[in-house]
Amino acid sequence: MNRPGLDLIRAVDSAPMYEQRGKLVSVIGTTMRVSGVTARIGENCELNDPETGFNIWAEVIGLADGDAILTPLGDIRGLSPASDVILRRGIDLVPFGEQLFGRVIDARIQPLDDKGPIRKGEDRPVYSPSPNPMLRQPVDQIMETGVRTIDALLSIGIGQRVGIFAAAGGGKSTLLAMLARQTKADAVVSSWLRTKEVTDHLHCACVGPDCRRRSIGPVNRLADQA
Repeated sequence: MNRPGLDLIRAVDSAPMYEQRGKLVSVIGTTMRVSGVTARIGENCELNDPETGFNIWAEVIGLADGDAILTPLGDIRGLSPASDVILRRGIDLVPFGEQLFGRVIDARIQPLDDKGPIRKGEDRPVYSPSPNPMLRQPVDQIMETGVRTIDALLSIGIGQRVGIFAAAGGGKSTLLAMLARQTKADAVVSSWLRTKEVTDHLHCACVGPDCRRRSIGPVNRLADQA
């Protein structure tokens, strides 16, 4: 069977047998209260306004007096008491694999680069158990960054976590662009909180087709909407 057929079978198998719909009771700031759904913390709900077509997703973060407490995953301007709330059950899965290379996406893996939808591939759950610390590989190999000062004096090991701290204008973004462009790595994932940084980073860091092919750019657009 071809791959589209297998994807369709998996989608049908994971689809719920029935749909739960609830009512939007209140919205205070970024906290929404919904009644009529039997939700669990961590599950997602889809909110639709039948009059305007406004659509937004929200995550269940609490339970109170039989109601679900949600936090929005986008701009809530446009919500109304008439909005339908649909509980979307199942494990929150995200695409995984080389089809993400060279793409700019948002926090929900939706493309922002006008290159069409993300090609279907392997999916992995957003939340998964932490690996056993006794099975972690030791940091015993040097990772070449291409930045001579780091490689000579502050060498970084493969698997090591590194923090870059400096005041505004201290060159953090410039250094990150150098690391993304020159580091010998299979993949580079650059994440931004402010959308104004995206194009600057792409033009400065992802220079050349090879760098763009192995780069992924998630963007958190909520920071600009707050």
